[in-house]
Amino acid sequence: MKRSRYVVILVIVALISHHQWLFFFNTFSFSDWMYWNDVTVRQLSDSYGTWISFFNFGSINILPQYNLFTSVWSLFAHLNLSYDAATKITFLYPIALLGFISPYLLLGKLTKDDQISCTVSLFYGSTTYFLVRQTSHMQIDFVYALAPLCLWLFLRALEHNKATQWVMFVVVYWISMCYEIRITYIVTFILFFFFVLFHSHHVRRYWRNILLAAILIVGLSQFWLLPAILGGSSESISEVTSRGLFGDFLFGIGHALTIHDSAWTGGLPNSHFVMQPIPWFLWLIPILSFFVFFLYNRHARKKEIVFFAVIALLGIFLAKQSGQPFPTVYKWLYIHFPGFNLFREASKFYLLIAIGYTGLLGYGLLALKEHRNKVLRTHGFAVMLTTIIAIAVWNLTPLVTGSIGTMFVPRYIPNDYLVFN
Repeated sequence: MKRSRYVVILVIVALISHHQWLFFFNTFSFSDWMYWNDVTVRQLSDSYGTWISFFNFGSINILPQYNLFTSVWSLFAHLNLSYDAATKITFLYPIALLGFISPYLLLGKLTKDDQISCTVSLFYGSTTYFLVRQTSHMQIDFVYALAPLCLWLFLRALEHNKATQWVMFVVVYWISMCYEIRITYIVTFILFFFFVLFHSHHVRRYWRNILLAAILIVGLSQFWLLPAILGGSSESISEVTSRGLFGDFLFGIGHALTIHDSAWTGGLPNSHFVMQPIPWFLWLIPILSFFVFFLYNRHARKKEIVFFAVIALLGIFLAKQSGQPFPTVYKWLYIHFPGFNLFREASKFYLLIAIGYTGLLGYGLLALKEHRNKVLRTHGFAVMLTTIIAIAVWNLTPLVTGSIGTMFVPRYIPNDYLVFN
């Protein structure tokens, strides 16, 4: 009963902060997230194949995995439902809800404390990086919201080691891969690192189910793997992955430490590629996250704390891109490390920091709550809890008021356009 109460709180937060997305009778479009006419959407099941004919003079489709959701869009259109309804069900609603519920499930398993899980989930769902992505980069946001759920299912699969648990994990992981393969690449590293750190000496126990998971993922992905491998798209993919780095001036160690997106203004995001200053209170996030190491000797989950700290520190180092220290490392990785050329700019690695801080904040609050010292156990815990909630509320305010604009201000098609259509 207690857990359901906290889930209800997170759902209410999601609904209030994303209230503009609730209804089907409006349209949202901004920057890279464009409006598609319902007639065009109806044809996606036929036209969005290995060759895209409706852009310019046609081109090879280097993202055939998008057929997972474009086919759903097309189905909605054939059922006389709008593009707006299709995108809300396949993107906006999952982003709004899972951004809070997904980390709550993960932290519930890690800390076994619903109050702590709920509080830290507010942090995860309100990072400025996550909120700025919601203004136009929905595929990235979708997998950001899904990542803790993916890790939670992976932990459950390792714990129970039953085929049903592994299949559940595979489905969520595969959906992530189809929506945004670059972010899933980062999620894969987190999963791999966790397995190596905690379960590498039990490979014999897991190898059958790991093999089953791999076969299922490859089998489910044939609809886009075969066209990508055999469809002559390698040259087009190479053109994308061989581009030079972009945006060195938008990244730095300070923005990485605070998970502060360079475009975040507290209102309408800056669209002129000018790095915005970091609000002072965001510096409290890394301070509170690494505070757990002051209580490290008393903590029962030392190995888990190290895991999340390494994830966070790696994310900080990569998310600064070519900033100090070691400014040439990112470019070297971009040229030489397999798959790293998918990351022309470093913002995707904010996910590592968010996951790392989520674990550290959860264990930090747990250490305070269980501390022998009464002052730390009561006042210290309350201060840390309140600070996290206050920062989350402040970051979410522009969504509630609509001052963030972009995808949080509905657009309406004039009736004359509908008649012309």
